Amino acid sequence: MKHLRLLVALALTGLVIACSARVPADSASSGPLSLQVVAHQDDDLLFMNPDLGDDVRAGRQVVTVYLTSGESDAHDVPGYIAQRQAGVRAAYAAMAGATDEWRGSALRIDADHSVEQYELTAQPRIKLIFVNLPEDHGGAHALRKLWADRSESFRAATLVPAGSLVPRSYRYTRYALLDLLQTLMTRFQPTVVRTQDTHPDTSYPHWQPFYDHPDHLMTARFTEEAALLYRRSAKQPVFVQVGYRDYNVEQVPVNLDRAQQQDKLDDFARYRVHDPMVGTQQSYQDWPRRMYHRWPRGVSWVGRDEHGDLRAFAVRGGLVTGWTRRDGTWTSADLAPPGGVLAPALSVATGRDGLHVCGRRTDEDGITCWHGGEWTDLGSPSPGTDVGTPFALAAPDGPVSVFVRTGGGGVARASQGADGSWGGWTDLGGSGVLDGLAAVDGPDGVEVFGMTTTGIRRWHDGWDPVFPSVTPAAAPVVLRDALLYRVALTGEVAVSRRTPTGWGAPVLVPGPGGPGQVAAVVRDGLVLVGRDAAGAVTTTRELPGGGFAPWTSRGALTVDYPVVVPDGDGVLALAVGPDGRLATDPLT
Repeated sequence: MKHLRLLVALALTGLVIACSARVPADSASSGPLSLQVVAHQDDDLLFMNPDLGDDVRAGRQVVTVYLTSGESDAHDVPGYIAQRQAGVRAAYAAMAGATDEWRGSALRIDADHSVEQYELTAQPRIKLIFVNLPEDHGGAHALRKLWADRSESFRAATLVPAGSLVPRSYRYTRYALLDLLQTLMTRFQPTVVRTQDTHPDTSYPHWQPFYDHPDHLMTARFTEEAALLYRRSAKQPVFVQVGYRDYNVEQVPVNLDRAQQQDKLDDFARYRVHDPMVGTQQSYQDWPRRMYHRWPRGVSWVGRDEHGDLRAFAVRGGLVTGWTRRDGTWTSADLAPPGGVLAPALSVATGRDGLHVCGRRTDEDGITCWHGGEWTDLGSPSPGTDVGTPFALAAPDGPVSVFVRTGGGGVARASQGADGSWGGWTDLGGSGVLDGLAAVDGPDGVEVFGMTTTGIRRWHDGWDPVFPSVTPAAAPVVLRDALLYRVALTGEVAVSRRTPTGWGAPVLVPGPGGPGQVAAVVRDGLVLVGRDAAGAVTTTRELPGGGFAPWTSRGALTVDYPVVVPDGDGVLALAVGPDGRLATDPLT
């Protein structure tokens, strides 16, 4: 009777049950398409928004895959799974501004597996796919057992929700699940793949030894491995991958402005009314007020080489693509494979021996730098711990140094010697520093800046006991005479200036409307570039009489955060778009 009542309720919400559909071997998407793979039916709403909402509201193609049924310890498991599915459908429909009516089908993956697929009737570009594997709590650790089992001896059986369009259970081995994800990637050909956290922050005190829900971690690992296999397939598809921090975001400052916080709370509320097991704990207020990328791209992925040509670099599908502008024309080519998996954050510096591109290997937790066609592994300043992403800086006399946050929350440096070879790591001390460093060659030598949960810290031959700052919401960006960072809770931009006696107190200016770092350059005053509330590149500049002009959207879209560099008499904004390509925009 419970199941009958649920079927009636689904019919009243406009759900249309369609026929079975077979996944074609080759079906190209038209235009940008984001593919989210998450463990549970609220993970995308809690941890990937507003990135996800920007795609939905902008009319881009969106496909979200839920690996587990999220059944927990519900008394009526089939009914509860169906309720959670109804919740995410309601949330996506509201984000799209459409009626909550969906066309459902049993999507056949192969002879042995089918999954549930729902298309939003008014906007079929939005698709939700439910695999319905057991979750960790109720399913005897199904995903972690699948991840660990390379012998194919363990098989996890899917659950069947009430009223399911897939009325039978299927069994998955480790490789069958990887094949499912690769098949879906081949089918939808995403330009953006969003994942959960492959390397949770080990300072998080809960869910040890995983430091996150095991389903989040295993889903992220399965997605990353499937994406690497997909990238190596015959067509060598191009896409960018974005990872998101999960539960542990509640430990760091609120990084959405008030309008985005409310939008995200509203999106989650539409899901929440369908899920009777969502608790009243503070976490459900804290998570929706934040969105942190696991490996933010940063704003140092663009530079000039020894010939003066503009160069930009991005990790796409596990490989590093380099773009070069020479004589006004852009060309691109992949660098040599780095020998491991690289995080999306890259940092560029040009020393006396040419251009260097440095990144963080996620398979070995170490730093590696590309130069002259080859990668050199620098190892880790704190092996076996969660080190951060690198920031590369060239000194005036030419050698390049790399700065990285250590696993203990301090900072370490590795530098080139006179012959160009890399030396070992030097511990600069510090504590409580989060990932995302910035460094500059100041009037008295190198200065390094990092954010903590309460303020900004500065190193210059030692750490300042106190640095004048407010609570940051993104990593700092430093120029020779200006320091900028986003402000927690409000999304404003804090701007500090160098004075003859040090750094002055920050002045707050309006933020760009979206999350993340702002990039800056000096051209007749500061020029700032950021991301607006719709995911587009936006810019402002300092006015001659003081203050800043209103932010102006440039229209170009960014998958994360843009950068800006001097270019002739003007400046040039660059971003990686939701199509996975480099977008450039000259600012006058």
